Amino acid sequence: MLKLKSMLRFKLYTVFLFSIIFLASCGSRKSEPSFIATMELPEPIPGVCNPEMVVVILPLPNANQKEAKAPVTEEEMQVQLNKILAEDLKDLTLEADGMFRLIVNCRGKLVDVAVDNEELPEPMSSKVKAYFKGLGKWSAGRYGKKAVDTVTLISFKIEEGVLSFD
Repeated sequence: MLKLKSMLRFKLYTVFLFSIIFLASCGSRKSEPSFIATMELPEPIPGVCNPEMVVVILPLPNANQKEAKAPVTEEEMQVQLNKILAEDLKDLTLEADGMFRLIVNCRGKLVDVAVDNEELPEPMSSKVKAYFKGLGKWSAGRYGKKAVDTVTLISFKIEEGVLSFD
């Protein structure tokens, strides 16, 4: 019985020790990111700094990643897009949702815009792309201390003739 208690205590001590080491190692590398997700480009996109390293920023705590920032807020984008698309939206009877996929290079230039929604009529899609491309210089995304190409995803929905971000 004494041997069993001693063995159990040793196992608990070992698990505790490895847990402390694991937690300490996770928090000790603040300058080095520990996890990265990248996007594989189906075809080359002119302006991308490193096609092998287009980073998808994940909302993880302490991931040491920073997404690219537009020169305007998302609220301003919604207002401006609704003004640009007002005529198209008032005649649109469908309710839709989708995603805008924006690729910002390591120098803060928006190099690609895609609208992921087959239901969105083409004139609207073209106007959305032109709007985003006309925003100007973005703040480049960062991975660790290095500026990198990043993907920004903005979910949207259209209800009752109004485009809004989710």
